[in-house]
Amino acid sequence: MAEGVPATVRSTYWRSLMDDLFAFLRDRLDEDERVAQAALEGPREAGEPMPYGEAADHDAIAGPGHSGGGKRPQADHIARHEPARVLRDIESKRRILDELEGFIAEAEYLPEDERNADRATAFGIVHLLALPYDDHVDYREEWKP
Repeated sequence: MAEGVPATVRSTYWRSLMDDLFAFLRDRLDEDERVAQAALEGPREAGEPMPYGEAADHDAIAGPGHSGGGKRPQADHIARHEPARVLRDIESKRRILDELEGFIAEAEYLPEDERNADRATAFGIVHLLALPYDDHVDYREEWKP
């Protein structure tokens, strides 16, 4: 945004951009949660964790006969990203977003230079959290860090 633009206009633009990015990221987390919840209700007992790494049942993950075969890396990856772990990751990211929103709200009471620095820090963190979704149709180019 241009230097000659009044601070109130810059602030309104920034707030709109930030609100949109927060909403985008929360929507993606909601989508991920729905997929993970549905996977929890799959052929395993609901809520039964799938063991990670070497303890994983690779035949159950990648199909019969693949426990030592070429699909072992894919099975390892799937086992490490089982639904319960994904749900914990989503909850962690939601908590980060909540903390950042509080941080931004508190920054409103700071002098302008400090407020802008705090906003830039928060925006940078949210940008990074949204980066894995940069291939989503609703991801905006202006959000790239």
